[in-house]
Amino acid sequence: IGFAVHNPQQEAGQLRQLLIAEVKSLGLKGVRSDGHPTRELLDVVAELNIPVIYYPDLEEYHGPAQAYYMNATAYPSVKFILPHLGAYRSWQWWAHYEAIDLAKRFPNVYVGTSSVISRKYLEMAARELPADRILFGSFAPELDPRVEIFSVKLLKLPKPSEALVLGGNIQRLLGQ
Repeated sequence: IGFAVHNPQQEAGQLRQLLIAEVKSLGLKGVRSDGHPTRELLDVVAELNIPVIYYPDLEEYHGPAQAYYMNATAYPSVKFILPHLGAYRSWQWWAHYEAIDLAKRFPNVYVGTSSVISRKYLEMAARELPADRILFGSFAPELDPRVEIFSVKLLKLPKPSEALVLGGNIQRLLGQ
């Protein structure tokens, strides 16, 4: 199972053709937007019914809410995955709060668990979000997947919820 990686700004005018080919012939199941998603990218993602992973530049957007709000509103059928609970290996508590709030407000926004330094934000996400909106992430090979799995297990979710987080949710999003 793979995700295509595209920069919507550098590949403008080519994204539709590239993504259709990658999904249809290579069997890719989603796209990681390496740059703020454009209408061109999101239109084809909506057409193909695949999820998009996008990690906003926190210096440019001052948090995930600013980067996600318009797209999540304009494209309610697109499933957006916000990795790292909004902030990669960060103590930027406000970014984690924003990520949780986005997933609460928009049924098409999902948060990933990888590389969250303070467990209290994962615990907050587990309390405030339904389990089907939280996706296990390992950020391997940079991080050890065993540690990331253990951090989910420490949440002590009911077994069915833990199973969703550790794989069931992403399988559903990818049509597995």
